[in-house]
Amino acid sequence: MPTTCNWTNNNLACINTWAFLRALQQLKPVFKNAGDLTMKELAWWSPADSAAARRLAAEALASQLDQMFSVGLRARYEADYNRTKAVAAMADKLVQPDTTVCQFSVAVDEAYQFTGEQL
Repeated sequence: MPTTCNWTNNNLACINTWAFLRALQQLKPVFKNAGDLTMKELAWWSPADSAAARRLAAEALASQLDQMFSVGLRARYEADYNRTKAVAAMADKLVQPDTTVCQFSVAVDEAYQFTGEQL
């Protein structure tokens, strides 16, 4: 069942997900048009990859994003999350071809508490 989400510039998880995927040249659309993109439409996705190769690529991208969130933005992990769990949760979404960027941002929001985010 797809994860519901609200793609809005009032949510730091949405903004940060879009900004860093764009910085990593994974997507090109402006914010308002990026939420409906699917994982298979991101630059890292290769239809020729095996499931194992895709998982490794997803984990590498998730690790980069984790560094950007936790070091670059000084985001803290939410309760019950740490680096390992956050990277795995993001990688789990990245390997699903029809997961949208918006749905991916929900996983980001579940794993990170961004500075300035409303509780």
